[in-house]
Amino acid sequence: MKPILRKTVADQTRERLLQSLADGLWTDRMPGTRMLCETLQVSAHTLGKALEALVAEGHLISDGPKRRLRVAPRAAAPTAPRDESVTPLRVLCMSRDPLHQMPRMGLEFLSHLRSWLPQMDLRYHGVTFDAARKPRRAWDKLLDLERPDHLLILEGSADVANWAVKRGIPAVFLGGETGGHPIPMVGGAIGRLLLVHRFGS
Repeated sequence: MKPILRKTVADQTRERLLQSLADGLWTDRMPGTRMLCETLQVSAHTLGKALEALVAEGHLISDGPKRRLRVAPRAAAPTAPRDESVTPLRVLCMSRDPLHQMPRMGLEFLSHLRSWLPQMDLRYHGVTFDAARKPRRAWDKLLDLERPDHLLILEGSADVANWAVKRGIPAVFLGGETGGHPIPMVGGAIGRLLLVHRFGS
């Protein structure tokens, strides 16, 4: 039997917004925070968590602070025939911050990364990089669960770098410390590095 999941108000707000997006209520930009708070009867803090989650999931696109969020283009829009033989690149993003506590810069980066590489299957998990008891066991379980082609580590540590190298998973660090391991640490060029790994060009 599956456990009963307790949903927070932020989770319920996210689901309500996601349903409204799926229904086509907003097609260009999201309404202002005040209007959404009044409509949904939630606090600005709760709404902020829900919107941050939708940005990280690729449903909304952030253009920076104090700018209204853009609605991401729908995958159902007319496109060229899809090559079913090409499987999407599965990227596991690991960060020491839970999604709702991630700094705005990190959320904006994930949002833009999704728009740069729409064929990418990006999975996000908040984990501990600190000196916890046997943290590698939890990281190993995460790898077994997600089976990623590539790791994207936000503010990684030397321990994480050592683990990734030993597991033989290609990784890219966005900030942090690699401990001298040959792991690229980049900013805006990360999208190209992921493409090079997947398609070899």
